[in-house]
Amino acid sequence: MCFPAIAAALPALTTSTVIAGAAALTSAYAAVRQSQFQSANLKYSSQIAAQNAKIAENNALVAEQAAIADADTIERRRRIALAQQSAQRAAQGVVINEGSTLDTLGDAAAEFELDRLNRLYEGETRARAQLAQAGQDTAASRGLLVQASQARTSGNIQALTSLAKGGYQISRSTPN
Repeated sequence: MCFPAIAAALPALTTSTVIAGAAALTSAYAAVRQSQFQSANLKYSSQIAAQNAKIAENNALVAEQAAIADADTIERRRRIALAQQSAQRAAQGVVINEGSTLDTLGDAAAEFELDRLNRLYEGETRARAQLAQAGQDTAASRGLLVQASQARTSGNIQALTSLAKGGYQISRSTPN
């Protein structure tokens, strides 16, 4: 086996050679561990950003649904108000299908419809803002995953560089 070769080389190792080797190994290990921790942190941040994107998407859906529910409520109030006005005028003997009475009821109906449409528009605007936020959070999540991968690669490169540098220092300090 090669034990005699190793044993023959051992006396040639100096303290500085051993220290250089240990430093290279320690530096390589530290680079790998640091990159692992950094990668793990970035992946965790990516998960948070992805969760925030899902929350924003849910908020968009809630904004739309709330607007539709409010619009339905406005529509019910419109029907009730117009029915009450029509009943009151009819009780007073006013002809509802003509003249200023028809104009008044039409104006009231238009106001209710405007309120309903404004509420739907407001819900759509909020939903779009939430969807835009979801898009930003999704992009951030993807960017963090790329950074996590780059951190790991960088750590591995640093580790290899440390080992190569240590190997070079050891080779220079050992007699041929």
